[in-house]
Amino acid sequence: MKRRFAVLWALALPLVLLLLGGCASKPPADPVSRQWAQAMQRGHQALTRGDAGPAEREYTRARWLAESIDDRPARAEAVVSLAAAIEAAGRDAEAFAVLQALLAADEGLTPGLRVVAHGRAAALCLSQASPDCARTHVQAAHRQCAGTCEHRFSVAMLRARWALSAGSIDEAQALAHEVLTLLPAASNPAEPAGRRLLGERANALRLLARVHLARGLPAPAVAQALAALDLDRELGRPAHVMASLELLAEAHERLGDGAQARQWRERAALARQAAAQLGRTN
Repeated sequence: MKRRFAVLWALALPLVLLLLGGCASKPPADPVSRQWAQAMQRGHQALTRGDAGPAEREYTRARWLAESIDDRPARAEAVVSLAAAIEAAGRDAEAFAVLQALLAADEGLTPGLRVVAHGRAAALCLSQASPDCARTHVQAAHRQCAGTCEHRFSVAMLRARWALSAGSIDEAQALAHEVLTLLPAASNPAEPAGRRLLGERANALRLLARVHLARGLPAPAVAQALAALDLDRELGRPAHVMASLELLAEAHERLGDGAQARQWRERAALARQAAAQLGRTN
């Protein structure tokens, strides 16, 4: 996985995994629905590993299975997941087109799935430096995810990313701090819900590190990035680990510590190569 996509995907993944964590929570009754649930689960596992190709194949199969029984909600869920795999493979324009078509048709989209689709579209706009496009989808996700929406932390982080990209550093910092304040003090990484919450904490810490860099404060950025890296390692999230390592390299570069920056970059490169090798062997 190329460096750019590894870093962007690490920033984008939480909304998708929050959606997918609920897949196949209750065994479907009919054979086709069971096959759909199994394909979605395999896709989720591949995507978590960073294996975009296998994930794309499984989600495509899930979409076909849903279409074969005219199950619109299942098809919509598979398509959102398919767009995530296409993005992870580095085909941003194609992923965005898939999401745009799904949102325009608005067939089978539950409120939660609509939040995820708008969130993914917003993240793609941010990666392409399209602020107006990003604002449209961020605002749509925020409107859809009001009150105690289960995606509220991911949407808040998306709003923080958009604020930072727009130069609203204070707003980005306030949103990241709000997420850290609202998250439970302790979460069990052995449970899916606990893993998601710990992942959101790592994402908030990483964004705060970027806020510090934007303010010209690399020392606190190092502290936040190290804290995020510890969580990423605990959760076993390769793409996020790479993003934290790259952030540490940038922060040390800003500190004027070129030797340490090179060490972090070398570690990021090694992690990237290992992830690519694993992808080829799966």
